[in-house]
Amino acid sequence: MHGNNNHLNGVQQAFIIEVGSNVNIVEHSGKSYAWHGATATANTGEPGTARHEWNEMIDVWISSNRYLQGAFVIYDGSFWELIVAENPTDQRNVPGIDFTVWREHPIYLIQIETNF
Repeated sequence: MHGNNNHLNGVQQAFIIEVGSNVNIVEHSGKSYAWHGATATANTGEPGTARHEWNEMIDVWISSNRYLQGAFVIYDGSFWELIVAENPTDQRNVPGIDFTVWREHPIYLIQIETNF
């Protein structure tokens, strides 16, 4: 991994990962995005503006991110696992709308008291 100051479609690249792959990571408007498209694909979309091959690097669900089967996100106080090949582009994209698309894994807070 190394830093550089290249620009990709007007977006400053924060760094590129070069461990056996061609993954581009860019910083745009204070957020980090990873390119998930084919390496030879020209992308004219601005990260964070629509659903395309730029995914925001964050653990909470983002409507414009493309998720693949087995992905986990946090949404509305729960972990959600995508159980279909790819998240749909309609309202079923939202975790909790269709339980045949996303599987809920509730988050439980446990208070542990210790006496020292």
